[in-house]
Amino acid sequence: MNMKKIRILIYSDHFFPSIGGSENYALDLANELYREGHKVGVITAEQYDKNDEFEFEIFRLHKPFSVKRVNVNFIEVLNIIKMFRPDVFHINYQTGGENILIPLLKLMKIPIFITYHADHISTLGKIIDELQLATTFRFANIIIVQSERDKKKFMSRGISDKRLKLFPFNGIDTEKYKCNSKPILDKKLLHIICIARLDDSHKYKGIQKLIDNIKNIKGKDIGFNFFINIIGNGNMKNFYENECIINHISNVNFLGDLKFNDLVNQICRSNFLILPSIDKAEGFGRVALEAISCGIPVIVSKYAGIAELIQKYDAGVVYDPEKFDELINIIKNLLSNPQKIDEYINNGYRLISECGLSLKETTHKTVELYYSIIEKYNTM
Repeated sequence: MNMKKIRILIYSDHFFPSIGGSENYALDLANELYREGHKVGVITAEQYDKNDEFEFEIFRLHKPFSVKRVNVNFIEVLNIIKMFRPDVFHINYQTGGENILIPLLKLMKIPIFITYHADHISTLGKIIDELQLATTFRFANIIIVQSERDKKKFMSRGISDKRLKLFPFNGIDTEKYKCNSKPILDKKLLHIICIARLDDSHKYKGIQKLIDNIKNIKGKDIGFNFFINIIGNGNMKNFYENECIINHISNVNFLGDLKFNDLVNQICRSNFLILPSIDKAEGFGRVALEAISCGIPVIVSKYAGIAELIQKYDAGVVYDPEKFDELINIIKNLLSNPQKIDEYINNGYRLISECGLSLKETTHKTVELYYSIIEKYNTM
């Protein structure tokens, strides 16, 4: 097929200025597709009180027609689709707002792609997930999944292997996520970074469990000291800060949201990144990939999707949040064997290279998926 430039419309209820894994997925994909010369638009229910300065087109749906940033304004979306005339409609993360929209897209003969990030954790969310397994996902031409466990889950529910494409996340801009120097490893005081959304819908990030674990080892001689900087914001931030104050935990600091360059600087000054997720709602764990790209070793909960790749490539520590003492012993062994830390770092670079997890490579794979379905539509 002639690899012509195509028109791609990304549907992402959650988007910039909100910050998070799925938001960054849509933003990075849109930017990279535009840089490759494609016509790109993003539809979102997320509001922004400033003028958008993106090079691609962005359509922010009117506020009265969204509920908790979930679109219910299908008339406006259909008008955008008719105006934009997309070759591909790519849904980023299922929120429920697209359930009515997808059958209409099928009638319009527009190829549908869905990137699956994770299931919801609330009762209502679980109901929506079940509804979408019976409807939304069965209408999609391609479902992009980010871990073997998710692929197996869809197949167990009757979704054809032919419609499931496995490649983790949409990659990392390795030119931006890199460090100019290696942090000094002080065996007596480790600097650890944790990046997470701190709101009540992201409790699965495990911040409370991390605080509890730190509280339980407080006063014990574990052989080293550590300081954790937690980056992120949300309506639970003050609660977590008060938890640390009440329990006299002084080695945890909450930095809030940071600008990109400041975020990368914080990663580069850290000896480890920890991803302490307590639920499989942590579909992948993009922040771990960011740290790996920067050459910072990672400590990842077994519940995160990226744990599969970490174990496969021996690119970091995978731990059970319920067994924090075991993690402490692992860190102690690493401090007495810094060559293993270097091995994690080098294996992390190999992970990104062999899995093709740079932003450019994963965007190229995504475009190849677009072409494969467009070609089928054109021959029907």
